[in-house]
Amino acid sequence: LAVEPGLKVLEIGPGGDRAWPRADAYVDRMQMQLDSIPEDKLKLLGDVCGIPCENKSFDYVYCAHVLEHCDDPELAASELSRVAHAGCIVTPSILKEGLFNCHESDHKWMVHQHGETLFFFPVDTRQRDAFAHRDTQAVMHKLLRLGAPQYGVDGVHMRNWWRKAEPYTDCIQHWTGSPKITVVR
Repeated sequence: LAVEPGLKVLEIGPGGDRAWPRADAYVDRMQMQLDSIPEDKLKLLGDVCGIPCENKSFDYVYCAHVLEHCDDPELAASELSRVAHAGCIVTPSILKEGLFNCHESDHKWMVHQHGETLFFFPVDTRQRDAFAHRDTQAVMHKLLRLGAPQYGVDGVHMRNWWRKAEPYTDCIQHWTGSPKITVVR
């Protein structure tokens, strides 16, 4: 993700040591996620549905793997466009949720992208809980993310394939003005 030099950038939900170095400021609802961010960066406790920043105080906001966890994606989208002129939203697609066997049980939404719009569907927890299986989730992580060394050349192939394919299993929306979000209830 390339953002022009000189633009003021905010990241929502930086994920601790995986924070995007390009950001000037970070918002997370857990202090421990902010603790590993360098001291010269602005760190704010807050939530995507109530971002503790002034209107249009940022040029760009990056929000990856956050909206599938929030109670109200429409409110979150409104907050993102309130604090920034443009940004990027990343969520796992329904395909990625299936590949990893719904490994994050706190996801409240399944997300599908059609054109420039992100569609949010509420998770059917009964269906997810019947489908999800901890051992299967662990195997999928080993196969795809680590390339399971016990599989030799096949494991290396899986890891290399996943590094190229993973961006296509996320829903990625670059927006200006306001994000295009539809919640299907």
